[in-house]
Amino acid sequence: MNRLNVCAILGFLLWSHCIYSEEIINTLDWPPYIDKHDVKGGFLLEIIDHIFKKADIQYNVQFNPAARVHKNLTNPNYFATVPYFKTGDAKNVMLPRPFAAVSLVFYQLKNNIPISIKSSDDLIRYRVGMLENIHELPLFAKYTKTTRVKSYLSLFHFLENYRVELVLADRFAAEYFLSSSDKNNYRAVVAEVSPPFKIEPIYIAFNKLNPNAKSLFDRFNKALNEAIVAGELIDLYDKYDYKTMSSQLFSEEDITGLINRAQDYIDENGEKRAFVEFRKPESKFNYGEIYIFALSTDGVLVAHPFPELNGKLVINLRDKLGFPLIQEFLRIAEEKSEGWVNYWWKNPVTEKVQLKTTYIRKVNKHLILGAGIYR
Repeated sequence: MNRLNVCAILGFLLWSHCIYSEEIINTLDWPPYIDKHDVKGGFLLEIIDHIFKKADIQYNVQFNPAARVHKNLTNPNYFATVPYFKTGDAKNVMLPRPFAAVSLVFYQLKNNIPISIKSSDDLIRYRVGMLENIHELPLFAKYTKTTRVKSYLSLFHFLENYRVELVLADRFAAEYFLSSSDKNNYRAVVAEVSPPFKIEPIYIAFNKLNPNAKSLFDRFNKALNEAIVAGELIDLYDKYDYKTMSSQLFSEEDITGLINRAQDYIDENGEKRAFVEFRKPESKFNYGEIYIFALSTDGVLVAHPFPELNGKLVINLRDKLGFPLIQEFLRIAEEKSEGWVNYWWKNPVTEKVQLKTTYIRKVNKHLILGAGIYR
């Protein structure tokens, strides 16, 4: 064997080692969440890629049929599987915090009387349309009348023509259809029923049977926590017009951490400069659903990302159920210095009124800081 051939073989072996030494993610084609025809891989894979680069982890992606993806969950050749939804088979996987969620929502015709769905039993009165791939979910009472179809085109066609009275859909996928493929302008005739009927957090599951998974999980989890707290994923949510559910993405610890950073910013820069920063839509303290506000102890909102509230005396402000939230903020601040308050408030991302849990802290004699999670 001549020297040239030896070099060629050695070169091939080195190349193949580099290729196959990279870890492999097990996934499936699931537009618009994961799209094998998209150069970036779609919404979820862009998020994952951002985190892996931050954690300095090299990886490849292998697309498999849906049934095989589930079987590969504990195949040691794969260090992780995405998407993953919490089930009873979680004993062999390690789960970092979720970074997105599937929101199942109902749509109805705009001109009809608004429908209120508080439990699955309420659905018995209606004919419900849904896609075939969600028919096994235990969402409905025993006698609910359902119609299953293959596409969102058929689903909204049935709704428009009164063949069903409600449509159950994945909000992100349905909004993607209504924005990109809605040639019949169903957007003009349908309305979302709020709040979401069911929310399922999306995870990436690390395989305990893969020898490298534990160290990779630790690095990924650290990088993911840092990225979420720093607001690094917001641009990707905006790019895909993804409506986040903050309770699935942010923890109460993240909220108290944000308050700590805002308090440090005031200490370092003074209140006047801090208030200017808190009011900015692009502020480093404003992550869409998650934002800092500053309230004086006499009930004036001195800094808030909603311009219509800035500088307003809001001591008598009540939520949609009549709860005097500002007075409760002031009471917590006076009696305990800090604490949590629940109330109903408009989500600036989903533009829906949702339950909000807000952390309040009195930072000096005249100023209170707050930030909260939408549930």
